[in-house]
Order: sequence, then C-alpha cells, then structure tokens
Amino acid sequence: RLANATGTPPPGIAAADMIAVLPVAPPGGAADAAAAQINSSEDAEDDASVEEDSPAGHLRLRALGLRAYADGQYETAIQHWSRWTELAPGSPEAWAYLGNAWNRTRNSQRAIDAYGKSLEIDPGQIDIALESARLLEASGRDKEGADLLDSYARAFPDNRRIAVAQALWLDRHNRRPEGCKILRRLVEQDPTDIPCRLSLQNLLDAPAERYGNMHELLDLVSGGGDAQLLGFGHDIDSAELLTIPESTVFFDFIRHTATNSLRASVRDLYKGFLPFSESIVEDFDASRLSDRWTTLGTPLSSIVGVYDLKAASNMAEAYLRLKNSELMRDGFIEVTLGESVGAFWLYARRSSRNMVRFGFDGDGFLRIQTWSNGEQRTADSRAWIRPAGDIVLRLEIRGDGAIGIVNGKPVFATPLQIPADIAYGWWSVAPFSPELGIARARISRIATGPLNAGIAMLRETDAARAADALDSLRPRTRELSAIAPVLFAQNPDGTILSEPLADLMQFRMFCAYHRLRLMPVVALDFYSDVRPEMLVDIIRRHRLAGLFLLVRSQPSEAWIEHATKLLETPGADLVIVQSDQPLWPVERPADAEAEAERLATIPPISLRELERGSLLLPPVQRSWNVPVTPFDRWEAADGTNPTQPVLVVIPQSAPPEEEP
Repeated sequence: RLANATGTPPPGIAAADMIAVLPVAPPGGAADAAAAQINSSEDAEDDASVEEDSPAGHLRLRALGLRAYADGQYETAIQHWSRWTELAPGSPEAWAYLGNAWNRTRNSQRAIDAYGKSLEIDPGQIDIALESARLLEASGRDKEGADLLDSYARAFPDNRRIAVAQALWLDRHNRRPEGCKILRRLVEQDPTDIPCRLSLQNLLDAPAERYGNMHELLDLVSGGGDAQLLGFGHDIDSAELLTIPESTVFFDFIRHTATNSLRASVRDLYKGFLPFSESIVEDFDASRLSDRWTTLGTPLSSIVGVYDLKAASNMAEAYLRLKNSELMRDGFIEVTLGESVGAFWLYARRSSRNMVRFGFDGDGFLRIQTWSNGEQRTADSRAWIRPAGDIVLRLEIRGDGAIGIVNGKPVFATPLQIPADIAYGWWSVAPFSPELGIARARISRIATGPLNAGIAMLRETDAARAADALDSLRPRTRELSAIAPVLFAQNPDGTILSEPLADLMQFRMFCAYHRLRLMPVVALDFYSDVRPEMLVDIIRRHRLAGLFLLVRSQPSEAWIEHATKLLETPGADLVIVQSDQPLWPVERPADAEAEAERLATIPPISLRELERGSLLLPPVQRSWNVPVTPFDRWEAADGTNPTQPVLVVIPQSAPPEEEP
C-alpha cells in the first residue's frame, strides 16, 4: 500500500503491482489546521449549519451515524451513512461503517456489498475482509468466502490472522489436516502466540498431542522473569486459556507463581486465577454491588435492596460475572428474582467455548443445558408457568452433574450430565432477549460460592451388601461428587488384579442415574510404587473416568511425575489416598458403633490428585488433609470450609447372626 499526494504509483512500479494507491492531501496551512478542529465527533454532530457536501458535512454524517449505532438505532445509522456514501463514494470508511450497520440488522447481502465496495477502495482492511468471508460462508457462498481468504492469504502472506481464519475454514469444511498444517507453521514461527496455539488445540484430536501443545507453551514461560510472567498472565486471561481441559498442565505453575514471585503485581495476578474459598452474598444494601462482580449492562433502580439490571440499547444481554470463578468446579449460584423481561439464565463454567446454564426462556420452558463450541451437548426441559411474585432460582454443580432448583425444589428428576471437556469457566447471571435493549431483571439477592467435593468410599463385594450401601447413600447424592468402591486389590508380589472384585454394573448404574463419577479404589496393601502402566491398563480395560489409589505411604515424586504423564493419553483422573491406619479392618466388625468410633479417631488422611483429565478436587492446592467421616456421623456441611473435600467412609456391615 502506498499513500502519496497524487494517487499514482511511483516511477518504475506498475499499477498492477500495487495493492492500493491512496491519494492523501499534503499538510496545509493555518486555515487547514483550523478546519481540522471539527474532527471532534460531538462538534461535528452538533453543527447543523455546515454544508452537507463538504468535509465538515461528511464528518457530521459520520458522527450522527455513530451516535445512532451506539444507541442501537441501526436503521437511523444506515440513513446517515448511506447519505455519506452518496456524497463521498470514494471513502472506504463510509462503506465499512454502512456494512457494519447492515450487518447488525442481519441483512447479510447488503453488508457484503458495502464491505466489498470498501475493500475495492482500500483492500488493506483485514478486519473487513475476514468479516466478509464469514458472512459469505454463513450465506452458503462457501467458494466465494474461500476465494476471498485465499486472495488475502496470497496478498498478505505474513498476516497471522488471515492464516488462522483460513485454517479454521478448512477445518469447518472437513479439511482438518490442511488447517492443522497451517496452524502448526504459525506456532513454529511464534511459539508464544497463545491465540494460534489455542486454535491449533481445537484441531488436535489425539490427547497426547493436545497435552504436548500445552507442555510446549509451559516450557517457554515457566523459566521467564517477572516481566514475562506478567505478560503471560494477561494472555491467560484474555485467551481464556484455563477453560480448556488440558489447562491442568498449568495448575502447579500458577500456584507456585502466586506464592513465590518476587513481584507483588505478578503474585496478585496469578492469585486471581485460583478459585475463592468462601461464599458470597449480595443483598444489595442501598442498591450497591460489591466489587466481586464484573458488570455488563445498566443498573437502573435506586431502591434499597434491589439491583435492576438492563441490557444496553445495542446489546441482547446484560450480566453480572463473578470474578475469580473460572476454576470453581463444584459450586452453586442462587438468585432471588422479581420482575424480568426476556429469558433469564444462571451460568456456570462459561467461556467463549463452553457453558452450563439453567433458567427459563421466553417460550414457557425451564431449561438446563450444556453447550460446547456452539453446539448443545446435553439438555433437559419442562413446560413452566412462572408463579406470581419473586422466585428463587439455583444452579448447583457437583462432580459431573448439574441440578436446577426453583423455590427450593429440584426441577428435573436427575441431574444433567456435564461432558468431561466442559471443565472450567466463569459463573454469572444474565437476562437475555434477541430484541436488543429489552432484556431486564430485578434482583434482590444473589448467593454463590464453592461446594465441597463429596467422596463416598465403601468396601462391599457382595452384590446384596453393596446394594444396601448404595441405597443408604441415595437420599444424600446431592452432597456427593464421586463413589469409590474398593474393587481392585494388590497381590503380595506387587501386581494388581486386573479384574474387579465385584460386578461393576450396579455401581455404574447408580452413578449414571445420579450423575456421580465412578472412581473405584485400588487398595495397595503391600507396595505403593506399583507400575503406573498397570493402573492405566485398568482404566482403559474397564472404561473408567479414574481411580482412587489407597496407600499406606506416598509414592515417590518420580513415580507421581511418570504416572501423571501416562494419564494424559486416556484423559483419566487419579487421586492418591494415603492413610497410616486401615479404613476397614480385616475382619468384619460386630459392633457398628465401635467401628464408627474407630474411624472417627483416624488422623486426617492425605488426598493428592494427579492433575490431568477432568478433575474432582478444586485446584486451590496440590494436596489436602481431610478427616475421615463415618457414614452414620456424616452431617451436612456447615460452609466453614467449602473447598475442602469431604471423605465419607461406609463401614462394612456386621456379619449376620448365627442361627442357634
């Protein structure tokens, strides 16, 4: 591109070899400088005396259109900018603005035409070219969109955004290997380009490749200084890096940086990635909202005890987004809602890629859903007539299940299954309406916070006894995340029985119905440092989400590092449970109360999760020391430490009395 006073190519260069030649007037004298003061949008808009077909008049039309556009009055903006293009048909900016307005009104053809005229005048507008290609593809004109991207890829061979758009187009049209090749080249050229890495991540199918891509990035930044760590922290935030399943690779690094960086700003930034450990209640005293939230929208009401949230005139949604909630796995969000317009949703694990949501729409349905990359993955719904007055909506996430609750009662018979790859993201509340500027919600209370990950361990291999143990858990499944039956044992030579001690099916059915994670226990009664390959083989053979490893002494750090690496391929979870004392005696106890007393006196035991796959425990810290809770003494959590896991042990039932 060349800008000069004449608008002609320089000597010796043919016009055909130029992308664009732009005539630009040379700097003028004092009069021109005075005229340039009208560049202020407000001044240009308010001055109705200027001649319409003059530079000042063009600026006035530009400013009028911008104000209308910002207010969501797109038809008015189209009128002003259409007139601008009539008066200045050679202005690429006028056509680009007009295209934006047509785009907002969902008139794709007119937007494409306006963008095309802007690009004819100034082909170097990469954003306009990419948006034109997107609109062409969305309109079913795939070849035209592909041709436009190809032409820009040839003209701008070093522009990474064009190359990424081209790669993603290839992926959407069943040419993933070609798209991968482009993205791999971009990552090789700049290994620290996180957006390119994440685009490549979405095109990698093999778990080992996906984890490898993240390991390469971690290796590049983990040894850097505070300045590099600060920049990478901002990249983590802007690219939503921690919302992908393989983000577990970074958890140790984040915890270490948050604690040990010499620079306070770096420590504070990385602490912000870790989930908070207390509940938050907003009663809106004097309508004030605490600084724990990011807002999008317009708070309207000044009534004490009410927060009235409305979407801006050019937005379909308003929201309150909970800060530091991206890594909150098990948790709840509850809203007391008064008057509302449009749909209303409670969100968990939300990002640009994924979300879990519960609420009501404008069609008379309560819905609970999971979404990933624009596609609905799991869902449940029921017809609903909203009752008069305030209603209390609550969304709970535990383990692999989501529960929707209205006025204290669960809406659906069973929790909704959450796919394993929808692992992390922020939590929020949001009114929504497809009609811009309409969505509104009057909120009088919000409560949110983490929930304890509940783990129930049992050692019953007899089918009838196991069924009785599961039945005893059934009334309290809402407080559980995982069921851990002892199903695999170790031989004296250190090998592990590859087949379970009892039939897996009854445990699978129970966990599937209640959306709990089935993680059988491998009891290592002889040696802790077993070959990790044997554990991975059990996971694969029986298609398990993960295992608990019950040991008397912790394996070595080298063993943990090796096992963690092996877990990347099946994408499974492994939790090491270390206890000096047995959780179940060799002989069945005759006195249930005495056995409960014995369990209660066991010192706190260690839980350490090897952070790969879809985690069970919150990533606030690497390991936990938790008390053993006998089932008969299991009380509801009091909320004092909502991030600490709860380990409930069901004693083996007493032997039947012998008949005389």
